[in-house]
Amino acid sequence: MTAVPTEVETCVSCTMALSVEANIDLALTTCPEEIWNYPEDKSWSTTYELALINDQALFYFQESGNIVGIGHTNGDAASFLSDASCVWF
Repeated sequence: MTAVPTEVETCVSCTMALSVEANIDLALTTCPEEIWNYPEDKSWSTTYELALINDQALFYFQESGNIVGIGHTNGDAASFLSDASCVWF
Protein backbone atom coordinates (compact mmCIF):
# COMPACT_ATOMS: atom_id res chain seq x y z
CA MET A 1 0.00 0.00 0.00
CA THR A 2 1.21 3.48 -0.81
CA ALA A 3 -0.27 6.84 0.13
CA VAL A 4 0.92 10.19 -1.17
CA PRO A 5 -0.34 13.69 -0.36
CA THR A 6 -2.45 15.38 -3.00
CA GLU A 7 -4.73 18.41 -3.30
CA VAL A 8 -8.06 18.77 -1.47
CA GLU A 9 -10.78 19.18 -4.12
CA THR A 10 -14.25 18.65 -2.66
CA CYS A 11 -14.30 18.91 1.14
CA VAL A 12 -14.38 22.53 2.29
CA SER A 13 -13.49 21.64 5.90
CA CYS A 14 -10.63 19.28 4.93
CA THR A 15 -7.01 20.31 5.29
CA MET A 16 -5.30 17.41 3.51
CA ALA A 17 -5.86 14.66 0.96
CA LEU A 18 -4.16 11.31 0.32
CA SER A 19 -4.05 9.32 -2.91
CA VAL A 20 -3.89 5.63 -1.93
CA GLU A 21 -3.03 2.53 -3.98
CA ALA A 22 -3.00 -1.08 -2.80
CA ASN A 23 -2.53 -4.55 -4.24
CA ILE A 24 -3.81 -7.79 -2.77
CA ASP A 25 -1.20 -10.08 -1.24
CA LEU A 26 -2.34 -13.51 -2.37
CA ALA A 27 -0.07 -15.25 0.17
CA LEU A 28 -1.42 -13.29 3.16
CA THR A 29 -5.04 -12.52 2.35
CA THR A 30 -7.80 -14.03 4.44
CA CYS A 31 -10.50 -12.71 2.09
CA PRO A 32 -12.60 -15.28 0.23
CA GLU A 33 -11.57 -15.87 -3.37
CA GLU A 34 -14.85 -14.52 -4.77
CA ILE A 35 -13.74 -11.06 -3.59
CA TRP A 36 -10.50 -11.05 -5.59
CA ASN A 37 -10.74 -13.72 -8.31
CA TYR A 38 -10.95 -11.21 -11.20
CA PRO A 39 -7.85 -9.28 -12.36
CA GLU A 40 -9.55 -5.90 -11.78
CA ASP A 41 -10.19 -6.85 -8.13
CA LYS A 42 -6.53 -7.47 -7.26
CA SER A 43 -5.65 -3.80 -6.88
CA TRP A 44 -7.45 -0.57 -6.07
CA SER A 45 -6.85 3.13 -5.75
CA THR A 46 -8.81 5.99 -4.26
CA THR A 47 -8.30 9.43 -2.78
CA TYR A 48 -9.31 10.39 0.73
CA GLU A 49 -9.76 13.90 2.10
CA LEU A 50 -9.22 14.49 5.81
CA ALA A 51 -10.77 17.01 8.18
CA LEU A 52 -8.64 17.26 11.31
CA ILE A 53 -10.67 18.76 14.16
CA ASN A 54 -9.05 18.83 17.59
CA ASP A 55 -8.08 15.17 18.17
CA GLN A 56 -10.54 13.75 15.60
CA ALA A 57 -9.71 12.81 12.02
CA LEU A 58 -12.66 12.54 9.63
CA PHE A 59 -11.89 10.60 6.44
CA TYR A 60 -13.99 11.24 3.30
CA PHE A 61 -13.93 9.74 -0.19
CA GLN A 62 -12.80 12.57 -2.45
CA GLU A 63 -14.93 11.47 -5.40
CA SER A 64 -18.28 11.19 -3.59
CA GLY A 65 -17.74 13.22 -0.43
CA ASN A 66 -19.13 10.32 1.62
CA ILE A 67 -17.54 9.71 5.00
CA VAL A 68 -15.27 6.67 5.27
CA GLY A 69 -14.59 6.74 8.97
CA ILE A 70 -13.74 8.76 12.03
CA GLY A 71 -10.41 8.31 13.74
CA HIS A 72 -7.83 10.21 15.68
CA THR A 73 -5.10 12.76 15.04
CA ASN A 74 -2.29 14.11 17.16
CA GLY A 75 -1.27 16.92 14.84
CA ASP A 76 1.48 14.85 13.20
CA ALA A 77 -0.49 11.77 12.12
CA ALA A 78 -4.05 10.60 11.55
CA SER A 79 -5.59 7.13 11.59
CA PHE A 80 -8.85 5.23 11.79
CA LEU A 81 -9.80 1.59 12.06
CA SER A 82 -12.75 -0.01 10.33
CA ASP A 83 -14.45 -3.22 11.23
CA ALA A 84 -12.45 -5.80 9.33
CA SER A 85 -14.05 -8.83 7.77
CA CYS A 86 -10.81 -10.11 6.21
CA VAL A 87 -7.19 -9.08 5.60
CA TRP A 88 -6.73 -7.94 2.01
CA PHE A 89 -3.02 -7.03 1.84
